[in-house]
Amino acid sequence: MFDYFSWEIVGLYIAYSIFAAQQKFCVRDFRGSNQLYRLALGYFAFLTMVFGLGFLIYFGLKTAWWTPFILFVGGLLAYLPFTFLIETFTERFIHLQVWGAASFLAIPIIAYLLLKLTPI
Repeated sequence: MFDYFSWEIVGLYIAYSIFAAQQKFCVRDFRGSNQLYRLALGYFAFLTMVFGLGFLIYFGLKTAWWTPFILFVGGLLAYLPFTFLIETFTERFIHLQVWGAASFLAIPIIAYLLLKLTPI
C-alpha cells in the first residue's frame, strides 16, 4: 500500500510545507522598510503555493490518486507541533526575515529533490 512513499519524500514534503507556511507568515507580518523585498517575497510565496499544489497533482498522476491526500494531511499534521515550537522557541532565535531569506534558498532545493525522488 505504501510503496509510493519513502521517508525522503515524506520528510521533504513536510520541510517544504513548513517553509511555505513560514514564508506566508513573513509576508503577512512584514515589518521591514524594503518594499521591493516584500514584493519579491510575496511573489515567491505565491509561486511556492502554486508549485506545492502542482506537485501534489503530479505526484498523484505518477503514483496513485490517493497519495497526494496522504502527503497533504501528513504535512498539516507535522506542521501543527512545529507551529507550537516556532511560536515558543524558534521565533525568539530565528526572526521571520531570516525564515523568508532562507526560503529563497531552501524551497527550490527541496522542490528539485521532490521532483527527482518522485517515482516514474
